[in-house]
Amino acid sequence: MNAGYRSRIRLLILSDGTFESAQKTGGVARALDQIHPVKIDRLAVRANPLMSRRFLKKLYDNQVINLKQMLRLGYNINPRYLPKTELVLSAGPSTQLANEIIARVARVPNIYCNSWDVIDLNKFTLVISPEQGEANPEIDPCLFVPNEYIFLDQGTPRARPAYSDQSPPKTAMMLIGGNTDRFVYREDEWMRLLEFMTRVYDEWGTRWVVGCFENTESSVAMALHQLQHTTPMIDDFCEFLDRHPDRMWNYFKQAEAAICTEDSLELMSHVVSAGIPLIGVAPDHHGFNTLETRFRDRLSRDNRIRFVLIRGLSLERLATGLKEIEPRGIVSNDVLVDYLRDRLPVLEDSVS
Repeated sequence: MNAGYRSRIRLLILSDGTFESAQKTGGVARALDQIHPVKIDRLAVRANPLMSRRFLKKLYDNQVINLKQMLRLGYNINPRYLPKTELVLSAGPSTQLANEIIARVARVPNIYCNSWDVIDLNKFTLVISPEQGEANPEIDPCLFVPNEYIFLDQGTPRARPAYSDQSPPKTAMMLIGGNTDRFVYREDEWMRLLEFMTRVYDEWGTRWVVGCFENTESSVAMALHQLQHTTPMIDDFCEFLDRHPDRMWNYFKQAEAAICTEDSLELMSHVVSAGIPLIGVAPDHHGFNTLETRFRDRLSRDNRIRFVLIRGLSLERLATGLKEIEPRGIVSNDVLVDYLRDRLPVLEDSVS
């Protein structure tokens, strides 16, 4: 970068309080720091509960009130007390509009970490999205779902043998989400998933580390608690794993294979990025948008993941999937760093 930069770039990260967004913005911040040191300030963004995002967007698009009034009315943010910043970064739909407004108020460039939503790219100086890696077979699309913990563990990953029913993993990870607007799990599907864990342990001797999340049904968590205390098959269980990223990363290090519910493609991307063979499972009632479908297809074509409906789970299907998967080890973040470096001249014009 040119000499016009001060010793550190002041980076303002807008937080929506979710694990997924924290991982993405943390990953991008670490990538930026590899290019040029950054000083990070964080600002929690909470929209006015009396106003929907759609209503706030309408106020903004129609210029009903000015930008500073938008911050006060929509997010209870006093523009006078915004941290001094040279670059704004956020992830998560609830931060999208705030990112745009704060960048305009501060007159600085902005970066937004998108997932698989359709957004107006012109609203941001730079958008980081898995879509950018899907079309290029030389680029790993998982790199565009940044993960802070991947940056913290760039050593050579341990060798992972070819798994099968004759050579099963000793420790597997089960990550369990929950209902969303496009995923609806029946109770019998949850019970089938837990019964399958028991069968894998009984037949293969595989032990489990298990994590649930904010949207996991309490009945499922309670059943897992009971299994942990009545059987030896669960080595560790965390009810709210998204609140404990250090513990999650320890699970990633222990696991030789993983099963993850498909309601969080971001979480699945993190597992694949960590070089763990992954089986994605879904209920009968589920759906994906076009961008999500392309992402899943790409990972499947690259033999990095296999998908199965919960009702189709079997030891044979699991063994076949593990044989077919070709994990690449922990992905290198050099591509993301280079991607940002190549585009930093655009930011340089605005920040220097």
